[in-house]
Amino acid sequence: MGERLRARLDRHASCRRGDRRSGADRERGDVRTCGDDRDRGRRCSCSFPRRLPRDDGALECDDAVHRRIPAARDARDGHQRRLGTGPARSGHLPRSVPAPVSRRRRRLTEAVTVVVKFGSSLVTDGRGQIRRSLLGARAAEIGSLMRGSESVVVVSSGAIALGLPRLGFTHRPRALPRLQAASALGQVRLQRAWDTALRREGFEAAQVLLSAPDLAERASYVNARNALETLLKLGVVPVVNENDATATDEITFGDNDALAAQVAVLVRARLLVLLTEVEGVYTAHPAAPGAELLSEGDMAEGLTLGRGSPLGRGGMASKIQAARLAAGAGIPTVIASGRGREVLAPIIAGERLGTRFPGRDSAGASAFRLWLQHVKPAVARLVVDEGARDALVAQGRSLLAVGVVGCEGAFAAGDAVELAEPDGTVFAKGIASAGSAEITGRPRGIEVVHRDRLVLYS
Repeated sequence: MGERLRARLDRHASCRRGDRRSGADRERGDVRTCGDDRDRGRRCSCSFPRRLPRDDGALECDDAVHRRIPAARDARDGHQRRLGTGPARSGHLPRSVPAPVSRRRRRLTEAVTVVVKFGSSLVTDGRGQIRRSLLGARAAEIGSLMRGSESVVVVSSGAIALGLPRLGFTHRPRALPRLQAASALGQVRLQRAWDTALRREGFEAAQVLLSAPDLAERASYVNARNALETLLKLGVVPVVNENDATATDEITFGDNDALAAQVAVLVRARLLVLLTEVEGVYTAHPAAPGAELLSEGDMAEGLTLGRGSPLGRGGMASKIQAARLAAGAGIPTVIASGRGREVLAPIIAGERLGTRFPGRDSAGASAFRLWLQHVKPAVARLVVDEGARDALVAQGRSLLAVGVVGCEGAFAAGDAVELAEPDGTVFAKGIASAGSAEITGRPRGIEVVHRDRLVLYS
């Protein structure tokens, strides 16, 4: 016991003998520790690795990666300063203190994404042949954007149109199995064409086939988003199409315009471009006398629009609907012609080409709420009383079964349901916590939609 105490006193003496500093050193406020200090039981250290400032700031911490020091929380300073920005001392040259780096500037700048959709009549010539010169021109523009600060996702139709002639069909059949067979055959040709065009620009093309259930279910939706984001980070151009060969309800999401809008929401794109054969949205058929091109999408209300081409299912009506979906999620959308020497560069630069749908303000909307509002389909509609509506909208509460006065359609827990006022006005959508059979009779104590799984329409 005596030997242990003697060794401990020797260590204290060693620290005291080492504290032979000049007055200037002591002026700098160096601090040394003793064995009986707060580090009791730890290895004795003769000095802290950094200086402790006189203004009660926190001990500096050298971040070897970023060469910055987090400021003291006690000082209520939310910024960071570079190392060596302490008070000036005698003998040092005066120099200005670097300005603090704000929290916003500390975030990494994410690459912005543009989603570009190509229609079947733009990709093919109607005889089962690919418009290689057009794909090459657009691939050159995509390559230029990728070499800059943009990331590009391509949504391309054309698989069925390319597969039909190989199977001997001259018109689009109605039978789903034949459409699936044509898509399976034509998708190989479509992907090869994009791969060839993009490789000339030094970029790889990745095939991404999506189906409606992939985006309707949250888990697979997140997996698809992670896959696309990883491809973009690796400098690869994703080429997205509907997985027609496995579709059961219908061959597409309705059409690839809707798919493009949902992909734009999926990747939180800054711009959606829907390319077609005409210059944009017209007041009448473009060939009709007096037809005028609309520069703003808001002017398209009440127009009588034609159907799509024989090779596709879209048409201008579906493009307007897709543009409104994306705009509702805060994504500006342009419907324009895909022909010409330069198409994408002027549109992205903000030039007045085609018909533009400005994005609504969706600042602060989470990815989950964007998915729920614009992607997840509702299978039923619940009519709630005035008290329940007030609790949801004004008080931010959950919907209970006692507040449901009507149900249109059957649903199960996990399905999306729309919420409507007694007059039929839909004001919200949510994920059901209980099935329709459980809320019959308006029982008390049953939660139908939790407030965290609810989105209110503005």
